[in-house]
Amino acid sequence: GVLACTPQDPPLEEEKNPEEEIPAPEPEPDPAPEPDPLPAFETSFEAIANMGVGWNLGNTLESVWTGDTDGRDWRKWETGWGQAVTTPELMTMMKEAGFGAIRVPVSWGVHMDADGKIYDEWMNRVQEVVDYVLDAGLYCIINVHHDTGADEELAWMVASAEGYARERQRFENLWKQIAERFRDYDQRLLFESYNE
Repeated sequence: GVLACTPQDPPLEEEKNPEEEIPAPEPEPDPAPEPDPLPAFETSFEAIANMGVGWNLGNTLESVWTGDTDGRDWRKWETGWGQAVTTPELMTMMKEAGFGAIRVPVSWGVHMDADGKIYDEWMNRVQEVVDYVLDAGLYCIINVHHDTGADEELAWMVASAEGYARERQRFENLWKQIAERFRDYDQRLLFESYNE
């Protein structure tokens, strides 16, 4: 007779116990590149070179508008001189237009209680605007704006030896609060202690 050959199936692999299987480790994702660190200290010449051209966010946080509101309602003060509420998009636009620094003038006196404590609502808004500037990759300068000057109707810190003697404690207290709020910021945040 004729023998018929049928192909044989390959031998079966031994069954594996799923508990004994060790999955291959997932590959580690590539870490995000670290941003270039800022120098630990900039000289004034380096800061000026790094800042480049600046722009002033005028008629917003320095308004001393005297409408029917107290100093806690930041929106009414920020828009009191006809400007729109400041947005992060504005700072991004300034960066894209080639600016390197934004000056944010700030008036404080109308936003303090009788003991010289800055209202939280105002300090929070100033910090929010500072963060918009820094998050856009710009330098930021904040100051004490219409609190100072020669006009005693607007200014509580009159530009005279007598005015300073009278308001020195309040002025120091103001800057202590500003320093405390921004103490963890880097050198891209600059301070102008006295305007006008």
